[in-house]
Amino acid sequence: MNTPSTTEVLPSDEGKLKEFITRRYGMMLDGEICGSSKDFYRYLNRMLNGQASCHSINIPSEEDCLSAVEIMSDHSDKLEHLVGKVEYGDLVENVAISGYRTDGVYVVASQKDEPLKLMNLQDDPDDYGTIPSEFQVITDFPIHYWGHITDNPSSSTLFQNAYWHNDYVWFDPTKVDTPPSKSIRHSKDEIYYPFTHKGIKYAIVASKNVNLKGLSYYYCSNSFGNASDRFVEYLHNIGYSDAQLLFTTEE
Repeated sequence: MNTPSTTEVLPSDEGKLKEFITRRYGMMLDGEICGSSKDFYRYLNRMLNGQASCHSINIPSEEDCLSAVEIMSDHSDKLEHLVGKVEYGDLVENVAISGYRTDGVYVVASQKDEPLKLMNLQDDPDDYGTIPSEFQVITDFPIHYWGHITDNPSSSTLFQNAYWHNDYVWFDPTKVDTPPSKSIRHSKDEIYYPFTHKGIKYAIVASKNVNLKGLSYYYCSNSFGNASDRFVEYLHNIGYSDAQLLFTTEE
């Protein structure tokens, strides 16, 4: 897929802009786009290409791990090099204790202009470490914001010692502009739920009808899901890129 450029000359007419993006990037758009064409293009660029960065700290401990609260309260001087550089949703690895799964990995829970705050990874649904449920995709983050780590959990070059163990992201279908309401059955065990947010069409991919009434965890790619390659290819052919697909964890 081509990468959007914010310097590209864009159609100012909303209808023509939708046609241009669908033709250029193979993405389905629907509903009203957010803001001006340039604002929407920036949003689109983030949804397609936004990625978390990983930063390192070195804080030795006699314990197997240090909590985020302990690090912030007892070792704030070791965090000064991160101030103004980290983004909300970035990851921080304590290389002094990391090395087994995601031990020593934290999430940045503050904006750039706020005092630095770290958060522990969540131990549900995967007790080896999951992105916390406060960090939700589509409404706040791209589906693949952490996907460059989770898609290749054992070969990630982001971490010095740690390695990822799952593909889970959190999403609340009730928070989007046009929530999913009806499923479309492609075959007996192939269903998808289309929905729209900020003018971009998305779909939840499933093998049976699922409960979409609130916050839950999903797979951000089919590497952990059970959708057939043929079904995913069909969705690609009707205009859904990988950046527009979530995969249910329902068996």
